[in-house]
Amino acid sequence: MIRSYQDFDKPYRRGLVLGLSLAELFLILLFLLLLTSMGLMAFVQEEIEKTNTEKQELQDSLDALSDGWGHQINTKEFTRLIKDAGERQKLIRENQELTDKLVIAQEKLNVAEPVLKILKKHNLQLSSIQSLLQGKDTLTEALAENAALIQQVKNKESKIIKINKTMDSLTDKGRDPPCWFRLVADTNSPDSKRQRDVKIFDVKIEDDGFIVIKHNNNKTPRPINVGNEESLPHYKDDFFNRKLTATEFKESFHSFFEAGEKNKIQPYKCVFTVDVYDNTAATNKGGYKQNVKVIKGLFVPYFETSQWPKN
Repeated sequence: MIRSYQDFDKPYRRGLVLGLSLAELFLILLFLLLLTSMGLMAFVQEEIEKTNTEKQELQDSLDALSDGWGHQINTKEFTRLIKDAGERQKLIRENQELTDKLVIAQEKLNVAEPVLKILKKHNLQLSSIQSLLQGKDTLTEALAENAALIQQVKNKESKIIKINKTMDSLTDKGRDPPCWFRLVADTNSPDSKRQRDVKIFDVKIEDDGFIVIKHNNNKTPRPINVGNEESLPHYKDDFFNRKLTATEFKESFHSFFEAGEKNKIQPYKCVFTVDVYDNTAATNKGGYKQNVKVIKGLFVPYFETSQWPKN
């Protein structure tokens, strides 16, 4: 009997899975792994680009803040800004709580208002009728509580005004507020005021140094807030109307910078403002920029285009 050829493919069919050989399954698995890896890599790349974008936006914001500040912001200055902002919010919340308590105390006083009118009409002292108020001390409690709350509100409002002045100046100018200033109407907010710098010196930049004179504020509108004048450094005659090197300029006027930095002029850190005049040669722009940097280390410069003032 002749053997059937149908049994010849049995070993081959034993190596198949779902009609596919092991090699074909292996290729399919590799293809699936490749697709998964490509998807994972795309996701990782997207997260990296997102992180880089956020990092660049943060760096741009810090660079813009540093440019407005006038110098690189260090950790101490950044911490101080965060602390001032936090204290400002805390004081605002506390002030609101005290205001609410004051409203309650005022309501108590309104209840006692008829009694107060009688006392005033008959010129009676509260101490003389204490016996009448025994067991009914609503009036005395209201008076004492109201007086205490009013004083607390005044103290908090004073702190808020001080911090607001500093924070608003930082927001407006991007640097420490001026040590000398006068209040002017704020065009962006007609109901409020803003600080306008009042200059203390005029500085002329020469090719080989500086010449400094006292700024003439005779025509500056009053009133001018000059802070604590007793803490203003002494004006030495040899500071003015003579050529100063960069080193002499720093040594002569560092005390003015230090007075503002240590809150001796205003109850907060401030900086004096000066008018700056350029008298350098057209070919000496590098020297001019270097001297401007020296001035910025001590003062806030305001660059004048008019003629150097006559003594």
